[in-house]
Amino acid sequence: MSKVKEEIKTSDEQVGEFVGYGLLLILVIVTLVFFSPVLVITLICTILMKTFLSSKVSTILCSLSLLFFVCCIYFWSGLPILQFAEWWKGIKPFEPILKKAEELIQHSSPFSVTIKSYIMSLLLSIIISKILVIVVNRLGVTFFTKEKEQKLENYKNSNKYKQMYSSKEKHLNEIQKKYRKDNKNVVCLGMDIYKKAVNFSIKDLFTHCIVQGTTGTGKTYMMYNIMEEGLKENLGVIFVDGKGDPKTEKEIKKIADFYGKNLYVFSDRSKWHYNPVKYGKATAIKDRLMAVMDWSEQYYKNESENTLQQIILFIQEYIKIEKKSGHRTTQGNPLKNDLNTYMRFLNLTEIANYLFQEQSHFIVSAANQNLSDNFDDTPHSFELPEETENTKICKKYIKLFFNKEQLTIEDLENIEEENKEKNKLIRGLRTQLELLMYSDLGEKFEEKDGETLDIKEIISNGDIVLFSLDSNNYDSFISTIGRFIISDCAYITTELYGQTDNFNGVLGVFDEFGSYGNDKIISILSKARSAKMGAILGIQSISDLQNKAKDIDIKEQTIDNCNLFILGRTNSPKNTEEIAGLIGTYKDIDRTVMTENQGGKLFRLETQGERGTVRKVNKFKFSPDEIKELPNYQFYYVNKNIEDSNSKKVFARNVFNGLD
Repeated sequence: MSKVKEEIKTSDEQVGEFVGYGLLLILVIVTLVFFSPVLVITLICTILMKTFLSSKVSTILCSLSLLFFVCCIYFWSGLPILQFAEWWKGIKPFEPILKKAEELIQHSSPFSVTIKSYIMSLLLSIIISKILVIVVNRLGVTFFTKEKEQKLENYKNSNKYKQMYSSKEKHLNEIQKKYRKDNKNVVCLGMDIYKKAVNFSIKDLFTHCIVQGTTGTGKTYMMYNIMEEGLKENLGVIFVDGKGDPKTEKEIKKIADFYGKNLYVFSDRSKWHYNPVKYGKATAIKDRLMAVMDWSEQYYKNESENTLQQIILFIQEYIKIEKKSGHRTTQGNPLKNDLNTYMRFLNLTEIANYLFQEQSHFIVSAANQNLSDNFDDTPHSFELPEETENTKICKKYIKLFFNKEQLTIEDLENIEEENKEKNKLIRGLRTQLELLMYSDLGEKFEEKDGETLDIKEIISNGDIVLFSLDSNNYDSFISTIGRFIISDCAYITTELYGQTDNFNGVLGVFDEFGSYGNDKIISILSKARSAKMGAILGIQSISDLQNKAKDIDIKEQTIDNCNLFILGRTNSPKNTEEIAGLIGTYKDIDRTVMTENQGGKLFRLETQGERGTVRKVNKFKFSPDEIKELPNYQFYYVNKNIEDSNSKKVFARNVFNGLD
């Protein structure tokens, strides 16, 4: 009995399938006959909508089309859209169908295509296209799923990629030749894995850049690639080489010669001297000096900063007075805006002696004037004349530093004892400068006629100044020199930007930045970016920015103040995780499959089952393992200034190819 039921059921199913296929065939024929233009237009509209229109725009377009389509049906009925059956006349298999359709639909009136037919077809096509786009997008999530990660992996395993990799030098040289011929105001780093040039706007450099890579990865060469565009665009370049490698000087000279630029080198081997406080008013110089110093306590830092500001104001005011009145031999060498002068007056006794001499000078002048006026009378006590501008200034600083109306010989003898706390602050400032000025390089910071670098003129001319600092010989104060250079150049850049309408900007290339950067330097660089100073900070590891041994902790500030990252190999597992997070993630799918064991007890075969899962995930654009295994002269480029294609793997070009 059950067998008979199963046969009846099977027979019913077969009939049902036959009827279903028959109805489907009829539907296809009807669609082809009456709506063939709609199908073609729908296909075109779907491609255009999917490719060029946002979801919001396509929804608005579909809504308007639906509204107009309803209006057309209301005023014209639905008959105009059926008139495309006219196109099938003359085809014998369709003649009986068309004749019957004309009888049923139009009372034997022939089908005739009009402008109304085209309008309604277009509107219907747009509506159907929007539905198809929604369906395709949904299927892309739930059915037509393909992992981006797997797609990339397949490409890397393809012969196309292998051929590219084996001939990458050839492709890089072609890209470099094209770059040097073009004037597109872009930095060319090299090429990506698809043989396309990796470029970015020179303006992006003014948001600052970090170039990171362990020894030998080609970090310095990547800096040269960036520097080349600066020279092409006539930007001044300041290059600080924390290794002091003579090879760097030769390499930069080769690039400079190719672009007709002058190179000035400050090192223990060159003739050039450098005055880091040559430019700037009191506050700017105070900030520069404070930026090079380290402090164990915030209180002493704040108090020292206030005292230093007063001393610089005093020096600068008396520089002007000396220039007006002429040099007085009782006061020693003329005052200058240089480190020796500032170091000299980081001493209360020296300040007191200077002011005492000034005070004495006014008293003697007044006495001589009084004697001259009373030459024929018996000498007697006299009154000082009305205060001049210079006497007011002298009294102002006596009051400021020593809280007295005037200084006596006894006051000079008791200066140290009466000002213990202030002397302590000043001594801390002086000690840090002495480390530099009494070093082997100390005399290089003294101005020398005809041999002192004029940083303002160098960068205004679009030339290069290289500070070559040998960390092996000068490790103890390389941080002081580096900070001086950065803060001085940032000030000069800001000043030039405010004074010159055609100022192009400055590139500051700071290699081994972690050995001399501090939070003050980060603040200075942040302000200088709006004045067209682009800083390229070279480090071997992000740990260089958080070095307890050198009392440096500027990692967070540095990363937050940079929007460009060129990242090479890192060996530390912790750092690779951090760098992978810095580069960012992308949305992908994670596919899992279920497996089945088939076979007998002696032989079993693992096969993929029909079931599995697909879920959305965020994946690292470049994994920590990839970062650890990066070969030399390959980097990951990340540009936070742009949205699309803002991270790529880069094969670095060799800037020296083609310079001969």
